[in-house]
Amino acid sequence: MIALYGERALVLMMAAVSVSMVVGAVNLALSGGRAGPPYARGPLALLAPCEALVLALEVVAVYYVYRAGYEGWAKASVALLTAWLALNLLVFVPLAVRGMYEGSPDLVRWGLLVKVAGALLNYLVPVIAVYGFPGVPRSLLWAAFATVSASHLALDVPPVWAVRLERRGAVHVPVLDIDLSTGHRTSLLIANYIGSLLYLTSYAVALIRARGI
Repeated sequence: MIALYGERALVLMMAAVSVSMVVGAVNLALSGGRAGPPYARGPLALLAPCEALVLALEVVAVYYVYRAGYEGWAKASVALLTAWLALNLLVFVPLAVRGMYEGSPDLVRWGLLVKVAGALLNYLVPVIAVYGFPGVPRSLLWAAFATVSASHLALDVPPVWAVRLERRGAVHVPVLDIDLSTGHRTSLLIANYIGSLLYLTSYAVALIRARGI
């Protein structure tokens, strides 16, 4: 049986995935279904704290995994989060900033590719954190990870090559204008949400089994 701390970890992971889904939906609605700096202003700036909340929920969930006695899985989750943050802060940010100051779209694109690839480490956390819990449907967790990761790569990698730079003062600002609401991108967005629902289903099943409902 999963102890109280384990149940709290599952609930927090469910909350993190749910908030992430809501943020994505609101982002899409406020941007008119488009991606790119011209659409990332105004109300969209209010979503940044929500994205930070998702990370905070994951961190607290991992803490409860540790308290539940699954130290190995908790440490693996911390390692994944640390690697993800390191890629963003030590690789993506320097490449992007240098590209913006030098006017090099290639540097910015490589930085974005690192960011996109690094996100896969973050997507693994909802799997690894609870992997040791009894009653967790592991095959469903991997199906969720595969679905979210594949749709993420298919959605985010191709547009990287369409990024261009516009000079604004002393820097060159990346500009990307992609319509996410038409064509195959709609199917990929739906697949991404299906993957998130699979995560939620996995956690719900584990909770139900833990409580003997």
